[in-house]
Amino acid sequence: ALLTRTHWPREAEGVVGLPEVRALYAAVRDDPTLAFPLLDDPRAEVQLAALAALQDRDGWRWDAAAVVLDVGKRAVVPEVRAAAIRAVATADNGDIARAVGDYFRDPSAEVRAAATDALLAGGDLRWAALRNGVRAALTDLVAQLRGGGDT
Repeated sequence: ALLTRTHWPREAEGVVGLPEVRALYAAVRDDPTLAFPLLDDPRAEVQLAALAALQDRDGWRWDAAAVVLDVGKRAVVPEVRAAAIRAVATADNGDIARAVGDYFRDPSAEVRAAATDALLAGGDLRWAALRNGVRAALTDLVAQLRGGGDT
Protein backbone atom coordinates (compact mmCIF):
# COMPACT_ATOMS: atom_id res chain seq x y z
CA ALA A 1 0.00 0.00 0.00
CA LEU A 2 2.92 2.38 0.61
CA LEU A 3 4.17 1.90 -2.93
CA THR A 4 0.80 2.83 -4.42
CA ARG A 5 0.03 5.76 -2.09
CA THR A 6 -0.32 9.04 -3.96
CA HIS A 7 -1.21 11.41 -1.11
CA TRP A 8 1.37 11.96 1.61
CA PRO A 9 1.43 14.18 4.68
CA ARG A 10 3.08 17.55 4.06
CA GLU A 11 5.47 17.16 6.97
CA ALA A 12 7.85 14.22 7.38
CA GLU A 13 6.61 13.72 10.96
CA GLY A 14 3.13 12.97 9.62
CA VAL A 15 4.37 9.84 7.86
CA VAL A 16 4.81 8.05 11.21
CA GLY A 17 1.06 8.07 11.87
CA LEU A 18 0.01 6.52 8.57
CA PRO A 19 -1.82 3.19 9.00
CA GLU A 20 0.56 1.50 6.55
CA VAL A 21 3.58 2.66 8.56
CA ARG A 22 2.05 1.45 11.83
CA ALA A 23 1.45 -1.97 10.24
CA LEU A 24 5.00 -2.10 8.88
CA TYR A 25 6.33 -1.04 12.31
CA ALA A 26 4.76 -4.16 13.82
CA ALA A 27 6.04 -6.35 11.00
CA VAL A 28 9.70 -5.28 11.26
CA ARG A 29 10.11 -5.74 15.02
CA ASP A 30 11.82 -9.10 14.51
CA ASP A 31 13.09 -8.68 10.96
CA PRO A 32 14.11 -5.22 9.75
CA THR A 33 14.95 -6.57 6.30
CA LEU A 34 11.23 -6.62 5.49
CA ALA A 35 11.44 -2.82 5.12
CA PHE A 36 14.61 -2.81 3.01
CA PRO A 37 12.93 -3.04 -0.42
CA LEU A 38 11.11 0.21 0.41
CA LEU A 39 14.43 1.91 1.10
CA ASP A 40 15.38 1.38 -2.55
CA ASP A 41 12.34 3.29 -3.79
CA PRO A 42 13.41 6.61 -5.35
CA ARG A 43 10.62 8.54 -3.59
CA ALA A 44 11.69 10.20 -0.35
CA GLU A 45 8.19 9.66 1.08
CA VAL A 46 8.46 5.89 0.73
CA GLN A 47 11.95 5.89 2.23
CA LEU A 48 10.69 8.03 5.13
CA ALA A 49 7.84 5.58 5.73
CA ALA A 50 10.21 2.60 5.85
CA LEU A 51 12.66 4.43 8.13
CA ALA A 52 9.83 5.52 10.43
CA ALA A 53 8.74 1.89 10.75
CA LEU A 54 12.29 0.93 11.76
CA GLN A 55 12.50 3.42 14.64
CA ASP A 56 12.75 2.19 18.23
CA ARG A 57 13.84 -1.32 17.23
CA ASP A 58 15.90 -3.32 19.67
CA GLY A 59 18.67 -5.67 18.64
CA TRP A 60 20.19 -3.93 15.63
CA ARG A 61 22.97 -5.94 13.97
CA TRP A 62 25.72 -4.07 12.15
CA ASP A 63 24.84 -5.46 8.70
CA ALA A 64 21.20 -4.36 8.97
CA ALA A 65 22.08 -0.96 10.45
CA ALA A 66 24.65 -0.45 7.69
CA VAL A 67 21.91 -0.79 5.07
CA VAL A 68 19.86 1.90 6.83
CA LEU A 69 22.85 4.22 7.28
CA ASP A 70 23.81 3.75 3.63
CA VAL A 71 20.38 5.06 2.63
CA GLY A 72 21.12 8.10 4.77
CA LYS A 73 24.49 8.64 3.13
CA ARG A 74 22.99 8.48 -0.36
CA ALA A 75 19.95 10.64 0.41
CA VAL A 76 19.74 14.13 -0.99
CA VAL A 77 16.74 14.99 1.18
CA PRO A 78 17.81 15.98 4.73
CA GLU A 79 14.64 14.47 6.24
CA VAL A 80 15.65 11.05 4.90
CA ARG A 81 19.16 11.40 6.33
CA ALA A 82 17.71 12.38 9.71
CA ALA A 83 15.19 9.52 9.59
CA ALA A 84 17.99 7.02 8.90
CA ILE A 85 19.77 8.20 12.03
CA ARG A 86 16.59 8.04 14.11
CA ALA A 87 15.96 4.52 12.82
CA VAL A 88 19.19 3.18 14.33
CA ALA A 89 19.38 5.53 17.32
CA THR A 90 18.56 2.75 19.80
CA ALA A 91 21.35 0.48 18.57
CA ASP A 92 23.77 -0.51 21.28
CA ASN A 93 26.80 -1.04 19.07
CA GLY A 94 29.99 1.01 18.90
CA ASP A 95 30.34 0.63 15.13
CA ILE A 96 26.82 1.94 14.58
CA ALA A 97 27.43 4.81 16.99
CA ARG A 98 30.63 5.75 15.11
CA ALA A 99 28.73 5.70 11.81
CA VAL A 100 26.09 7.99 13.32
CA GLY A 101 28.90 10.27 14.49
CA ASP A 102 29.80 10.95 10.86
CA TYR A 103 26.53 12.87 10.59
CA PHE A 104 27.75 15.55 13.00
CA ARG A 105 29.36 17.11 9.93
CA ASP A 106 26.20 17.11 7.81
CA PRO A 107 25.28 20.49 6.30
CA SER A 108 21.68 20.16 7.57
CA ALA A 109 20.90 21.31 11.11
CA GLU A 110 18.06 18.76 11.23
CA VAL A 111 20.47 15.92 10.49
CA ARG A 112 23.02 17.14 13.03
CA ALA A 113 20.23 17.37 15.63
CA ALA A 114 19.17 13.79 14.85
CA ALA A 115 22.78 12.66 15.34
CA THR A 116 22.89 14.50 18.67
CA ASP A 117 19.63 12.87 19.77
CA ALA A 118 21.05 9.47 18.79
CA LEU A 119 24.16 10.25 20.87
CA LEU A 120 21.95 10.80 23.88
CA ALA A 121 19.56 7.90 23.20
CA GLY A 122 19.34 5.32 25.94
CA GLY A 123 20.66 7.65 28.60
CA ASP A 124 24.35 7.09 27.87
CA LEU A 125 26.69 9.37 26.00
CA ARG A 126 28.46 6.67 23.95
CA TRP A 127 31.39 9.02 24.11
CA ALA A 128 34.12 6.49 23.33
CA ALA A 129 32.49 5.60 20.02
CA LEU A 130 31.51 9.13 19.03
CA ARG A 131 34.48 11.15 20.25
CA ASN A 132 36.19 11.33 16.85
CA GLY A 133 33.02 12.39 15.04
CA VAL A 134 32.39 15.16 17.56
CA ARG A 135 36.02 16.25 17.39
CA ALA A 136 35.91 16.44 13.56
CA ALA A 137 32.66 18.44 13.60
CA LEU A 138 34.08 20.90 16.13
CA THR A 139 37.28 21.24 14.10
CA ASP A 140 35.18 22.09 11.04
CA LEU A 141 33.26 24.68 13.04
CA VAL A 142 36.42 26.32 14.36
CA ALA A 143 37.84 26.45 10.82
CA GLN A 144 34.66 28.10 9.57
CA LEU A 145 34.68 30.66 12.35
CA ARG A 146 38.30 31.51 11.57
CA GLY A 147 37.47 31.76 7.86
CA GLY A 148 39.77 28.91 7.01
CA GLY A 149 37.26 26.32 5.87
CA ASP A 150 34.23 25.95 3.68
CA THR A 151 32.74 22.78 5.20
